Amino acid sequence: MSNREIVNKYNSLFYHIGKGEAMPELPKTCHVHDLRSCYMRFVFTLWNCPYTFQRIAMELLGHDAITVSLSYGSVRLENIDHLQGMHGDIELSA
Repeated sequence: MSNREIVNKYNSLFYHIGKGEAMPELPKTCHVHDLRSCYMRFVFTLWNCPYTFQRIAMELLGHDAITVSLSYGSVRLENIDHLQGMHGDIELSA
């Protein structure tokens, strides 16, 4: 999906998250892209990934260029290292 298609599809959810009505436990400073970053960090940890974090993010988030995926690497999740590779190898269409 293009960015425009995603915004059109999820605009209502983005609005309610931003107002604290959906997922009220999230800090007000949390942005929807932070949730996508957390998702990517979990995927990268739970599966054995043969590529860099940015390459995996590009593939799974459907980006056309790796430069778009660079911002998703900013999230660090604590206490998940013991989950490293627990779901085996990830298979990509690369």
